[in-house]
Amino acid sequence: MFVTAFCGFLDLRDGRLRYSNAGHEPPLVRSGGTVDRLRSKAGLPLGVLRSFIYVVEELVLAPGDSLLLYTDGVTDASNRAEELFSVARLREVVEHCADSEPSSIVSDVAASVDRFAEGTAQADDIAMLCVQYYGALRPVEMAETFKRDIAELEDVFDLVGRFFAAAEADDATRYAVELAAEEIFTNLLRHHPAGGDQIEIRLRIEGDDVALSVTDFNAPLFDVRTGAPAVDVGQPLEERTPGGLGLFLVKTMMDRVAYHHENGNSTVTLYRKKKVLSPES
Repeated sequence: MFVTAFCGFLDLRDGRLRYSNAGHEPPLVRSGGTVDRLRSKAGLPLGVLRSFIYVVEELVLAPGDSLLLYTDGVTDASNRAEELFSVARLREVVEHCADSEPSSIVSDVAASVDRFAEGTAQADDIAMLCVQYYGALRPVEMAETFKRDIAELEDVFDLVGRFFAAAEADDATRYAVELAAEEIFTNLLRHHPAGGDQIEIRLRIEGDDVALSVTDFNAPLFDVRTGAPAVDVGQPLEERTPGGLGLFLVKTMMDRVAYHHENGNSTVTLYRKKKVLSPES
């Protein structure tokens, strides 16, 4: 008739966990030698109502943190005295597990439940899943595909932010790349409204450069190096023709620009030298 569930998405690039709980046992989080239940607003089990809005919550795991999911067959396991194994005992086992590897944690919990039960028949299903976040490596490449919609711009900024949070580059480089991503993306929306419904933004480290590539699929030729309106920065504002200033700033702030159009797909790539931040900075 119904089922409890816990659903989470762990971003391996930054440790961000987005999750929602449908009446399930809150997972345990092992972090820095301490173990706590994951704070979650438990919604109704799936199937209780035809329509129900579940809350999506967020937690950022640090490198080395572990997450243990389990069914209540673990905590409700009983012994001959009809005592329950309980969440408290589970936390103690996970906290004192000598090996932080997920397989070791699961094995230790299973062995502890067996010893506690003293041969008592298992009354409920026992299932466990343990995940450990090892930490993000300095990114070589990140890419996402966006719809041809100005509402996607917020997600474009999110992609750039996540990339630079892991790349540890200076703020000036991040600002230049963020401006470039915004300008190229919005220009493609403005000049190619009838293009395909996919625009890919790809960020990567190439030696000392941050490379930003924007690909407009099924789009006409649009070379930002030559196709943008000319801008005379010395011309009075009232005499200027609107357009082109944003792309002019992008080309000024970035070190070099490359472009190619192949199989109906238009790709512009911009490069910017980065300064790697030291631990002291």
